[in-house]
Amino acid sequence: MKFGERLQHERQTRDLTQKSVAKAINVSRQTISSWETGNSYPDIDSLIQLSDYYAISLDILLKEDNGMKDYLKKQDVLTQLVPLLQATTVIDILFLIFVIFTPIHGMVSIIVYAMGIVNVVVISKIKTFIEQVSKHPRILAWPHRRWWAILINVVITLGCTISFYLTNLSELTWNLFLTTICFWVIIIFAEFTYRRTLNQ
Repeated sequence: MKFGERLQHERQTRDLTQKSVAKAINVSRQTISSWETGNSYPDIDSLIQLSDYYAISLDILLKEDNGMKDYLKKQDVLTQLVPLLQATTVIDILFLIFVIFTPIHGMVSIIVYAMGIVNVVVISKIKTFIEQVSKHPRILAWPHRRWWAILINVVITLGCTISFYLTNLSELTWNLFLTTICFWVIIIFAEFTYRRTLNQ
């Protein structure tokens, strides 16, 4: 018996509605329906709640359903990847601060920029892998982040403009200017990618 079929069986044998189960574990009725039809799987926390609610072991819930087992393995991989993604993101932020406020020249600048580029590539690869495993493109969350990204970049742009008028074209102003351009390019690219994803 598949996981969804087992969930439906346990609910029906107890004369429960999808709505009552959904209320008990704090999800929507549509989510319960999706689990029972096999269109999606619950996360680990919800799975434990279901096990407690129906008073059956996880082994019984997962028995004979390889799809659910594969899903849980993927969730475990994603959980382990999150700290790595966070660490590389922090490194990139520190790199950006270093580049903006520290004058670097010659071979040192080449090495520093190369390290920054490599780190960006690593972040991109990790995010791509997470999307492939979760089958949920992160770009779909862009509308929730769009205005924050624009607001932050507007502040940086204003800082660059003020710095230009106060110091003419100092190295700090130049670094802020380059950073602003990079951020606007990233925002435009994210918007383009989001709209293209919606049209697919």
